Amino acid sequence: LDNEIVLFSVLFFMAMGVAIALFKDIPDIAGDATAGVQTLAVRLGARQVVRLCTTLMLLAYFVAAFYWLGRGALLTASAHGVTALLVVPRMSRTVVTGPTAPDAIRSSYMLIWKAFYLEYLLLVLCLWEVYA
Repeated sequence: LDNEIVLFSVLFFMAMGVAIALFKDIPDIAGDATAGVQTLAVRLGARQVVRLCTTLMLLAYFVAAFYWLGRGALLTASAHGVTALLVVPRMSRTVVTGPTAPDAIRSSYMLIWKAFYLEYLLLVLCLWEVYA
């Protein structure tokens, strides 16, 4: 297995993990602020955390699409592009205030997890494309 692919995959999964961790803090903002816990979510606010996570995921998918394209893995590159088109717009529209906010935040959080698990399948696909 190519060290470059391993490093790229680790960095990609790390970006996804950061998005998951940041998004997970959104529902806790009020309680953390009351308790004096200065998380990044408390400091930035829910809307900015959503924007940060959305941007991070968009960047990760954009880089992944071009990385795999450069490795000759057209199907994997396309899958990353399609996943970005499905995930990023929905995340960017996450409602963070009002009565529907808890469900919207939970839905977007679970969407990130689904995208994360999809990456395991895409990793197998890319390895097959690169090494087959």
